[in-house]
Amino acid sequence: RRSIATYLRVADRLLFPSRGLANYFPTSKPVTILPPGGPVGLEPATLNWDTPTVVYVGGANYRYGSDLLLDAMQQVVARCPTARCHFISGDASYLDQHPARHASWLTVERRAFHELPTVMRAATVAVVPLRINEYNDLAVPVKLFDYMAFGLPLVVTACRDTAALVQEMQSGLVVADQTTALADGILRLLEAPALAQQLGNNGYQAVQTAHSWSHRAAALLQMVAQLEAE
Repeated sequence: RRSIATYLRVADRLLFPSRGLANYFPTSKPVTILPPGGPVGLEPATLNWDTPTVVYVGGANYRYGSDLLLDAMQQVVARCPTARCHFISGDASYLDQHPARHASWLTVERRAFHELPTVMRAATVAVVPLRINEYNDLAVPVKLFDYMAFGLPLVVTACRDTAALVQEMQSGLVVADQTTALADGILRLLEAPALAQQLGNNGYQAVQTAHSWSHRAAALLQMVAQLEAE
C-alpha cells in the first residue's frame, strides 16, 4: 500500500498490465495499459492432429482451474478418444486426488523452461482455464502470449481482461468457467482444424507484429523520450 501511494504521488506516468487493474487506482496522472508480451521469432507449432493434445503450463490449484480442466478433459476424451492432455506444472500435488489423475490420456510433469518449446510444438490447443473471480477478471497471464508465440489456438475462460485480449486478436475461443463449456470449446477446435489453424496464426502474427516483449520495451522507451522532452 505504501509503495502504491508513493507511485501515485511521484510518478510521471503510471503503467498497468490491464484496464481492470488500472481502474482500481483512480489518478489524475497519465495512465498507459502495458500488458505482458511474448517472444518473437519462434517456430510456430505444426498443430498435432494425429494425437490431439491439449496443453496447459502453469500452477495447479483451484483458482487456476486445474480441476476444471481435468473435468473437461474427461468429457473431451469421451467424445474424442485419441485426445490427450499435457499438464506442465512445478507442483501438481493439487491434482493427486482427482479421479483422472492417473488416466492414460493425462501426462503431468515438471519441465525446465528451455524444454517448453518441445512441449508447445507437440500440442494442438492451449488452455487458460482460470475460474472467474474479481482477481482473475483483471489479471493477464503471461502464458497467454507465450502460447500465441508458438501459434497455438486458445481456449480461455471468460475472465474479463484476458477474454478481451483474445477476442481483440481473434486468437481463440472464450468460454464459461464450467466443465461442459470448457470441454465444448476444446472439442470445437479439435474438430475444426481450419478454424484452429486460423486462430493460432492470428495469435502468432499478433505477437510478431505488436505484442512481443520488444514491442513493450519500445513503448517504454518512447514514453521515456516523451517525458524527457517535456
